[in-house]
Amino acid sequence: MSSALRHDPQAISFTAAQPGETFMPVVTVSEVPFDCDVSAHIIGTGLFKVLRVIRYEVERGPNGQPLGIEPVDESDGSTPLSVSKGDLVETRLLLTAGTSRAFGTLIIGGRGVIPRTHVWNIQVQLNVFVGEKFWITDVEVIQSVQTPNNAVPLIGHKPTFVRVYVQSAAEMDVTAVLVTTNAAGPYELKPLIPILKATPQGSQRKNWSQSLNFRLDDELTSPGLRDLRVTVSNPLNLQTPPSGSQIKSMRLQFSERIDLVVYGVVWSVKNNNDGQGAPIGPAAPWSDFEGHRRYVENVYPVSTLTIQPVPGIGTQAPKPQPFGNLSESRAWATQKLQDLPARAILNLLDNWDTGGLHGLAWDDRACEEQNARDIRIGHVMAQEVAHCLGLGWHTFTPGSPYPRSDGRIGDDEICLDLSGPQPAILASDSIPIADIMSYGLRGSPPPKHWASAFTYLKLLEAIKARVP
Repeated sequence: MSSALRHDPQAISFTAAQPGETFMPVVTVSEVPFDCDVSAHIIGTGLFKVLRVIRYEVERGPNGQPLGIEPVDESDGSTPLSVSKGDLVETRLLLTAGTSRAFGTLIIGGRGVIPRTHVWNIQVQLNVFVGEKFWITDVEVIQSVQTPNNAVPLIGHKPTFVRVYVQSAAEMDVTAVLVTTNAAGPYELKPLIPILKATPQGSQRKNWSQSLNFRLDDELTSPGLRDLRVTVSNPLNLQTPPSGSQIKSMRLQFSERIDLVVYGVVWSVKNNNDGQGAPIGPAAPWSDFEGHRRYVENVYPVSTLTIQPVPGIGTQAPKPQPFGNLSESRAWATQKLQDLPARAILNLLDNWDTGGLHGLAWDDRACEEQNARDIRIGHVMAQEVAHCLGLGWHTFTPGSPYPRSDGRIGDDEICLDLSGPQPAILASDSIPIADIMSYGLRGSPPPKHWASAFTYLKLLEAIKARVP
């Protein structure tokens, strides 16, 4: 018959500097019987997860004498255990004749069963969560593109989103509140979607739905400094005061607003005598500019982008139109620049789409692009206007300082696409994302393009030099 002797082993003490810190306690037990229970009496409150259990086997001689103890394998531990002070957690150890096996379980110490006949160690590696069952891992502020350290500067009065990343000891619902001030005093914002399912794996920044997301009101993006504080909480227990890592404060700085104006013209192809192959047809409707404009406004470091009709021409093709084909339209645009303000940019929207990414910039102030649709909308306008602002190709320009030869955005960069009904995150590990100034990635259809942090900062410098 099996037997066991119960008494209190010495307590294991530890300090966890941060939730989720890993430590390795060593529990020494002695006098191994052939059958016993091991239990742990919780002396604190928290949530604990066994990450690794080492199983030991005792080698015995012909007469049953122990010869040594060897670890024979490792196995995953239990699922997370949510415990309160005074709870008792038990694990059954079956020790059969000829071998001795032990599976360590918990955790902090207290009362246990002490086996007989041999001295050996159980090592249990634990992930210790002290007090807090969920916490903020980071806060990111994004307008178009951002890096993990929030290195991309913020533009005044540009749509701005605050993303709160969280992690939890076990899967659970969390919510958050953002507090700042406006002209009337303290001001509180709720997340766009109020409840997030937090997980032990933590939020993935490249997935929009895995963060608590706030859109700042336009008045909160005024030029200057802005302090804000984010607090996460359990939506079922809002009365419990939050603790340290459930609160995150940060100071944002917004630049002066930047409003970029580009003059636009739609035109009709009347002949293709220049051999460019442009299909004869009427001008694109002025409304077709809108999709291109929204994309460029989203991608560029600007508060607004306005496509302004050329005075005396308006939103229709010129009447009369003194040019008939693509080559003649470019020559006309060069002459028309003389009638526009100094340093103005003139953009011609072609009335056809051959399915690629086709356009041209010339004279540092004029550009045109095909009327691309679907995933390509705005891509060519963004590049051609950037050429007018002085930026070159990353993938074609000799000696380009762009850090990635294939023209991709950085692996650690995320892009905020506001072109759809809901915000979306673009990241290079989910689908190929090419920089707007590159042609390095090919495909049919072409890959999604965006401004990398590198290009965004170059555009910011160029636009500030261009806009009064």
